[in-house]
Amino acid sequence: MRHYHAQRKKRMMKISLTLVSSLLLTAAHIAHADTASPTQISNTASASYTDSSSGSHTATSNTVTAGQRMPGVAMAAGTSKTVAAGSSVMFAHSVTNTGNAPESYKFSETNGGDFSLAGVAFYADANGYSIPDSARPITSVDAVAPGATFYFVAVVTLPPDAAIGGKNTMVISATSALSNTVQATSTDTVASGPGLVLNRR
Repeated sequence: MRHYHAQRKKRMMKISLTLVSSLLLTAAHIAHADTASPTQISNTASASYTDSSSGSHTATSNTVTAGQRMPGVAMAAGTSKTVAAGSSVMFAHSVTNTGNAPESYKFSETNGGDFSLAGVAFYADANGYSIPDSARPITSVDAVAPGATFYFVAVVTLPPDAAIGGKNTMVISATSALSNTVQATSTDTVASGPGLVLNRR
């Protein structure tokens, strides 16, 4: 009988340790889940069990503390330009990761005013010279390191019937992939002006 109770006690202790280990893993997993705040999360797991002598016990894990991925984004202010109807013009932009982890951002735009733009496209500008690096348009950027800045340009085209003096306001947005509520915007203004006039003799 003593041997039976000893074996039963060992089995219950093994089950209890397994339960505690499972709770520890769960606490560690929860500690790494993304939340808005605070920047640190602490979790402690506990498990209660009864031994072979009907005694009640509680096992408590170590406290697990983990840092959070905090998204952040900022954009530089936009500019204003004047071009002829039917022409294209480039606006330089930048997006900076103000969070604490590598981040991806999605770009989008809205525009309106005296006329609607005939076309808007984004292009990477790795060196920040306000000139597209390639003819391939982009809609997002990946793996921007914390504190790093990604440069790009927006190429817009005015409709051929844009009246001289008319203006269009374009708002460009960069939205965090970690949280679609984290967003920055930059506003450009483009006006329709007279075209190139050639002097004839």
